[in-house]
Amino acid sequence: SDRSLDVFFQAIQSAPVKLAVIGCGCSVATVPVAAISHHWNISQISYFSESAALSDRSKYKRFFRTNPSGLIEYPAFNSIMNHFGWKQIALITQNEDLFITTEANIRNTLKYANYTIASSTFGTTSDPWTSARSLFSQGFRVFFLNCYYQAARMIICQAAKLGYTYPRYAWIIQHWYPDQWWTASSEYVANCTENELEIFLDKALSIRIHPSPDDYSDISDAGIFPQQFQAEYVSRARQYGYSVSDAGGRAYDAIWVLALALNHTMAMVRSGNINGTDCENAIGTLVPLEKFEYSNEKMGCLIQWNIQQTNISGVSGPIRFDENGTRIQNTIHLNQYKYFGPGNLSRVPFAYLLTDDSYAVNFLPGFSDSFIYHDGIPPDGLPIESVKTYSTSLVIVIYALSVLGLGFTLICCLFNLFCRNKRIVRLSSGKLNYLIILGAILMYFSVYFYVLPTTAISIMKVACVLKEWLFIIGYALCFGTVLAKMWRIYYIFQNPRTKKMLITDWHMLFIVCTMVGIGVLLLMIGTAVPALRGTIVKEINDENPQGTTAGGVQENNYFLMCYPVSSSPFYWKI
Repeated sequence: SDRSLDVFFQAIQSAPVKLAVIGCGCSVATVPVAAISHHWNISQISYFSESAALSDRSKYKRFFRTNPSGLIEYPAFNSIMNHFGWKQIALITQNEDLFITTEANIRNTLKYANYTIASSTFGTTSDPWTSARSLFSQGFRVFFLNCYYQAARMIICQAAKLGYTYPRYAWIIQHWYPDQWWTASSEYVANCTENELEIFLDKALSIRIHPSPDDYSDISDAGIFPQQFQAEYVSRARQYGYSVSDAGGRAYDAIWVLALALNHTMAMVRSGNINGTDCENAIGTLVPLEKFEYSNEKMGCLIQWNIQQTNISGVSGPIRFDENGTRIQNTIHLNQYKYFGPGNLSRVPFAYLLTDDSYAVNFLPGFSDSFIYHDGIPPDGLPIESVKTYSTSLVIVIYALSVLGLGFTLICCLFNLFCRNKRIVRLSSGKLNYLIILGAILMYFSVYFYVLPTTAISIMKVACVLKEWLFIIGYALCFGTVLAKMWRIYYIFQNPRTKKMLITDWHMLFIVCTMVGIGVLLLMIGTAVPALRGTIVKEINDENPQGTTAGGVQENNYFLMCYPVSSSPFYWKI
């Protein structure tokens, strides 16, 4: 920041008179200059600064930027956490105003979603790993490197040595790091090779809020296609030994914004018409640009007003400014580092978020969760609740026994059918035997729903109801018929009267139907009334309550248990 002020004051004190300032790059350098540049009635346009503090128009009166504010980035963390099912995140923060503010904004964004957030803070001159390693011992698996890239290289070197990488860990990297930032000098990562860092960064994510020429294909107002500009920019940067920055397109657009604003200002000066510009009452006079002086508030206001009216198509996309001079940006891009071999690590866009669409994650064509994380989404470190089902061997045995039971009922049914005229069958009320067989069939079928091998709660709810209806109706048919037969025998042999009432099969059918009707009535009440309805409850697996996943995360094992309506106190009282 001191350096940026020195450069600014040298420029102001030297000839010729400056009409505007383009820069600075990073927010730390921009903030002090933007806070005072308006005193010379000159506007300032930055192409890289994203600090949310710069959106304060009352403090930074003539400041503009061709990149959006970092404020739009923070809700994207909530979208990523929600999309991948993460409930906790750890921030490794450098003790600088930029990163302290970033952490505060992330915490403020995520606190309403009940996420767990932890952080470690390290000083600029201290070893970042000494502070960061405590987060790993606390079980965190999702990390955001909230620091300058020099410190980030030191952190990922140590993490790579310890194997804190995908698929067991997830990393989110600052999007504004320069290209090839991991190609560190020996003073930072003496123990890591470049290829080790590239392998480590594979699958890491970044949230890019800056527009880029790669995002657009329409020709700009400058008469050049975004891809043409990018190719020319990369070629010239390498020709003269400069590093390639993703800010190149925005810097080019900043120059065009200022040039067009100066053209419009010259036209207004020539016409003498500045009505509707809010500059009519400003101190100073309309003069040609070459005669501008720092004390001319009217000309400074006019240049600022024309910059504010910008609505062009640049090589980095459409450019408009909000009331605070910040570029309006509705799209956020999600990138992922992809390792294609030694020396070939790239940041590949895979999804985008729309700021006016609740920041929903929209995958680009050909991308999906399985493509991004082909070995599964990394865990967040919280214990995993694993719902187990019945073992396959147990289910097979029980289902086989049920099939044997159904086969036996079929044999009984055939025997009853073909031997219906036999005296022994007629004496046993052969027609009622079909009710016993039907009841047995329903009870055997209920077995399939008692040990249904599923962990889907929706299916379990249906099975919980079906197994109860099948079993209770089947039990009422089967044993109700048996009880009715026993009652008839009891009545015949224990009634002392000479004239006995003839008890037919229809009398006993009435008794069975009454018992079944009572059971169905109770089932209907229990199913219809929410307070009596069966519930699905997770219960700890006593035989194997805890385990560890392949990724080293604690796994708590549960069973889904169905407590049907028949277990309600309502039924026991009846």
